[in-house]
Amino acid sequence: MKKKNSKKIEKSKEWLYVVLMVLSILNLILFLANQWPIYLVVSSIVIFILCLFNIKSKSILVYSSLVAELFIIIMLIFGFSKALPQVKNIFNMAQINSFRATAKNILIEAEKDLIENPNKEIFKCEDYIKLDDNLYSKCELYVGLDGSMIINLIGNGKYSDYKCLSTDLNSISTRCE
Repeated sequence: MKKKNSKKIEKSKEWLYVVLMVLSILNLILFLANQWPIYLVVSSIVIFILCLFNIKSKSILVYSSLVAELFIIIMLIFGFSKALPQVKNIFNMAQINSFRATAKNILIEAEKDLIENPNKEIFKCEDYIKLDDNLYSKCELYVGLDGSMIINLIGNGKYSDYKCLSTDLNSISTRCE
């Protein structure tokens, strides 16, 4: 029974080393993308080499104590917590760009329709693209004084922070926020 438990512990430690190695590789990738401080990368490379040594030798020579393993994990968590705001910013930019792309696609299709039907007076967003009510609460189209199409698009749900008010194709990137 004791031998089985020690094998399970040994297996779990091997998995811990594998996870630490993967996290170390992620640190290196983030460094190469200029998103990571050099001291974290150097420590990650050292951790990677030590973990590789421990897995191959099947003995726990260098990082055998629980305190050392916890220190490694805490250091990696600290490093990832530093990168979290940057990752969140990337997701926010992707969301606003998606919202802007929807507004732009509606405007492009509406302007094509305006060229084909210059006497048309009523334009509906739904005629050009199917909008999910969970993502968009309001969409209005009208012809501006200069003859270009103008959109009012207000987000809902995951886009609740975004809106395009009185926006034409030329001002999508600056007026959709």
